Amino acid sequence: GEALGGTRKGIIEPIEVRAQPEGLGLGAVPKAKSPPKDRGGRKYIPKPGEERDRREVEKDRIRREAAERTGTFLVGDKVAITGGRHRGLTGEISFAYAHEIMVKLSASGEEVTVDKKDLDGDVSKAKGIKTMAEEERERAEEKEREKKERKKERDRGDRDRDRDRDSDRDRDRDR
Repeated sequence: GEALGGTRKGIIEPIEVRAQPEGLGLGAVPKAKSPPKDRGGRKYIPKPGEERDRREVEKDRIRREAAERTGTFLVGDKVAITGGRHRGLTGEISFAYAHEIMVKLSASGEEVTVDKKDLDGDVSKAKGIKTMAEEERERAEEKEREKKERKKERDRGDRDRDRDRDSDRDRDRDR
């Protein structure tokens, strides 16, 4: 082809269109990627008799426990919610993405988002867990009991004061 422009001295090769990397504004230049560190491609496994770093041992233990408790959840699985706002309830998984799981509650049919760590595949575990509503109700009942107890104490104190005043008046009258 020919060059662009009235004098035919413009650019000859076509303009290359390229997408801007996500998260960078116009005019930003992406950093050059650093070469990957050579870790040998394997995790170091200590030989028999060698001791592993205690932090590594603790991390492994926590990962194992979490994997045993949470497992893998699939759409349609029945689950118990063991933590968060909806603890003590059960439901069925309707959508799962990474650690956020959408659960359709059995009681109300409402769909709620729950963190994966707050779920358990054993539905029977939900029966022993108090829901937040139950805990709030218990706190309110406890407050009410304390209020009645204080009122009873105050009334008892008023009665004693009245009795003392009456006995003082009687004594003064008898003199």
